[in-house]
Amino acid sequence: MGFIARNIRAAIIILGFLSSVAGSLGSFLLLERMSGQAKGLADQKNGAVHEIDKLGALANGYFIANQQGDLIYVLGLQETARKDLVKLIYQGNVLDRAEPVRNLIGALAIAGLLDYRKTYGEYERLSDLARQSQEYPPFVAVKNFEREVVQKAQQRVSALQLSLVPLQQQTTQLESELRRRQSILLAFSVLGACLLLLANLFEHTVKAKS
Repeated sequence: MGFIARNIRAAIIILGFLSSVAGSLGSFLLLERMSGQAKGLADQKNGAVHEIDKLGALANGYFIANQQGDLIYVLGLQETARKDLVKLIYQGNVLDRAEPVRNLIGALAIAGLLDYRKTYGEYERLSDLARQSQEYPPFVAVKNFEREVVQKAQQRVSALQLSLVPLQQQTTQLESELRRRQSILLAFSVLGACLLLLANLFEHTVKAKS
């Protein structure tokens, strides 16, 4: 093999090696970092969707129990109603409403929007007063407190829904850039393999001619 032929083969091998290394290192350094970023955005999005679903389910559970509570309270105002029986049903309904409200308070506390002990302590106090008496003021007081909690949960849902828009845009842009870089790095790897194959073919061709 002549001097020129050896230099050509060496140049092809070097180019093939560098191209393959660029493809491999690029996949490790660039794609892994971007994949981590994409996973982070996906986790944020999934977390927001999960919290929206959770808050929505708790609010729906409260709305059903609240409607039942209103009907029970109105029933207790009827002159023909058995006061003792209605009182027991009403007390049970207050407890039924307390579960979704307590969970809403917990979810909002986890989000850092309120103090759990302080908020739930006040709610528990109002709930106890409402169960002990069927008078209108305690009934309204506990309902107003529950309404404030539910409104905060709805505001949290709105904020989370708004946050999903930029998250989706960032995810789409990142995935598009990730696919573009994957294509470029794949092209480098394929080019490197082709150049190395070309170097081998070139060597065999030169030897065959000599």
